[in-house]
Amino acid sequence: MNKYLVLLLVTGIIVLLGFFAPDYLPVSDRAARSITGWSWVLCVYAFVKFLTYKGY
Repeated sequence: MNKYLVLLLVTGIIVLLGFFAPDYLPVSDRAARSITGWSWVLCVYAFVKFLTYKGY
């Protein structure tokens, strides 16, 4: 499996968890925003790399 696709899936899940974590988990809103912010950066990076990936 493409490593960028895996990174995209993992960071996408973390971003979704960051949105819903303050409601369901004992995580502070600030920590959730911090994690979600960094995950967005990785998610966009993985998406661009995935689109430009040639496969060799």
